[in-house]
Amino acid sequence: MNYTLPIIQWITHLSLVHVAIPVIYNICIDYVPAQAQVAQNGISIVLLKLLETGKLKGSALLGVTYELLEMASEQSQSIDTTPDDLLPLIIHAVSSSESHGEGYGCLLNALNGYLQKGKFQQLSIINGHVEELLSIFLDTFKGEDSIMGPLRLKLNHSLADISALAAYPKYYPLRCSVTETLISWLSSEKDDLKICGCIILGNVARDDEVCKSMLHDFKVHLPLISMLQREDSKATVLHCSLGFLKNLAIAGDNRECLGEAGVIKAVSRLWAIDTLPHAQLMAASLTRQTILTSVTNITRLLEPISSDSDSPASRRTYLSLLLALFGKTDSSPIKTEIGRTIAAICRTLMRLKENSELPPGTEELVTRLFELHKDVARPIGIMITQTEWPIVQSEGWFALALIASHPAGSQAVIDCLESMCVIQSLCDTIRTPISRPEPGEPAKDKTDRLKKTKDRENALFLLHGLMRNNAASELPESLRDMFEDLLREAGHEPPKS
Repeated sequence: MNYTLPIIQWITHLSLVHVAIPVIYNICIDYVPAQAQVAQNGISIVLLKLLETGKLKGSALLGVTYELLEMASEQSQSIDTTPDDLLPLIIHAVSSSESHGEGYGCLLNALNGYLQKGKFQQLSIINGHVEELLSIFLDTFKGEDSIMGPLRLKLNHSLADISALAAYPKYYPLRCSVTETLISWLSSEKDDLKICGCIILGNVARDDEVCKSMLHDFKVHLPLISMLQREDSKATVLHCSLGFLKNLAIAGDNRECLGEAGVIKAVSRLWAIDTLPHAQLMAASLTRQTILTSVTNITRLLEPISSDSDSPASRRTYLSLLLALFGKTDSSPIKTEIGRTIAAICRTLMRLKENSELPPGTEELVTRLFELHKDVARPIGIMITQTEWPIVQSEGWFALALIASHPAGSQAVIDCLESMCVIQSLCDTIRTPISRPEPGEPAKDKTDRLKKTKDRENALFLLHGLMRNNAASELPESLRDMFEDLLREAGHEPPKS
């Protein structure tokens, strides 16, 4: 029986409201299933319209009203049938609240409840409510942080979901007041404002043109890099700024700009913070993204830590620090990401050898890469021995073959084979039988066959490079014998040293 509907109807009569609201509240407290019924009966819209009139007086009555609104917002089934005009009403109620105590917290919780639904997220965008939501987010700093902090976090999640929707950039382009506000938050002293700005703007950074404009027109990378440089930056701030920078680095033209702004030096500080492994992973990933196809940024990665020629640090580079992280971390994703970074360096510097437009100093960079980093190929060994990502495994074989083709690099490859347990993988890759293509071959089987074929070719190319670049006296006899046997098994004549 729908016994709460008549009582809710009393709320519209000002002479009865002081009785009706407490009665409904007590029923909901004493009998929890009633909460779903009053929500279904539309108590939220009734109460919000009453609040909008400003005729509801008395702190006790207002407090009960706010609690009822919070209860109703927790009934997910009724939210789906809630009329659209509830959203501007509840936003107005939160925005016009004079206090920022528990009652305000109930209102904000209710707003967050509705914003979890896709319907109201879309309405927030289409009807232009995002600016008001940002104002509410800013207002939460006026209240007690122990109360407002968790509510602010929920609102941040809602704003993140809203800004991730496809409609968001259409209604809130780069050149609008909302974006201007968010960019200003990146330089705020308040962590939650930085985080909110990073998340929303990071969601907007979806294509090359937007990312380029963010850097060249709005200079958003400067406060982001500043966050990485600050020793007092919290883990969440680092996570959000790194994620945003990774999005920006996807646009090829932005990489040079990020490198020039000092992003490599900034992330190198994070590689040493062992208490923040996730930040270390993201910092390594951003490094890889930044140096992709960029000789200039690879040069920056290979710069000495110290310009003082008398200092031992002058023989250590930023890449040395990244390799030091590889040596001490137990995280396979971090190790693999560092391996992919080394592979990207080799693809950029060494595939350019046959390019007529070889940038000046590239050969010197290759020499510096191998002379100052004897263990540089070890991270690639992890790429090869891991089995979770086959494509990464193939990247590893290709990179190791490239390194072996260089006289100085071949020594690093031998170090990798011996130190990273790659020899068994090398033998297996060359000796594993590869099936012949058959009519109607399943796509998965074809992909697997092509991968094995390519990996085998690169492994054999690696052996040829090692044999060619190492005199008989330089290569351990056991390895030379093994390499010659593998080549002969594959039908190749070992090169003469």
